[in-house]
Amino acid sequence: MRLLNLSLILLLCALYSTSCKKTTTNTVTKTVIDSVLFTPAVYPDYMVLKPGNYWIYQAYTVFSADSAVPASYPPDSFYVEKDTAIGSYTYHKLVKNISFQHTQQILYLRDSLSYVVGNGGGIFFSSQDSTTVFRTIQYSSPAAGVPDTIPVTYQMGLMQNLTTVPIGVFPTCTYRQIFHFTPAHPMEENDWKYAENIGLIVQTLGFYTNPSASWLEDRLIRYHVE
Repeated sequence: MRLLNLSLILLLCALYSTSCKKTTTNTVTKTVIDSVLFTPAVYPDYMVLKPGNYWIYQAYTVFSADSAVPASYPPDSFYVEKDTAIGSYTYHKLVKNISFQHTQQILYLRDSLSYVVGNGGGIFFSSQDSTTVFRTIQYSSPAAGVPDTIPVTYQMGLMQNLTTVPIGVFPTCTYRQIFHFTPAHPMEENDWKYAENIGLIVQTLGFYTNPSASWLEDRLIRYHVE
């Protein structure tokens, strides 16, 4: 009888131990699955839109890919002033002071997966999408030499290209504005070139309908990001 009782006790202990092991294994497996399924994807940050970050640019007159001289305009300054709620989203207020155009441009931007979008829904950058045309508008400006209406598209350009500015050489991704002229006239492009974890490195200032003309570029000379 004593031997039978001992056998029953050992059997119960074995069953309890097996049950505990299965519970532990199931808990660990569920934790791993939840981690894989529900951990949000992390995308590279090319705009670094945090309040207090700023960028200073020198305008250059560019004659060719290898020829440029500083222009006489005062440096341009961009900075993230604050975060603000618009609807159900938090946006970053980016202030751009552009001396060449005597303007101040204000943008409200937020990250949306691999895209940077404005409060009006327009896409201003993507670190992953190199094929989609984000937006098309119709444009005309007789004063700028564009008397007829032409389509203008916004999309990504070169996704990994080395860009040289006074403070160094950086791999950049390009957001591009393209003016589609008639077949007899080549396309014109405005580029915004961004470096990961730094921000905007170079931007084209305006487009020019004469292919042989010089153009203006803002080039990064100083910045602070956190």
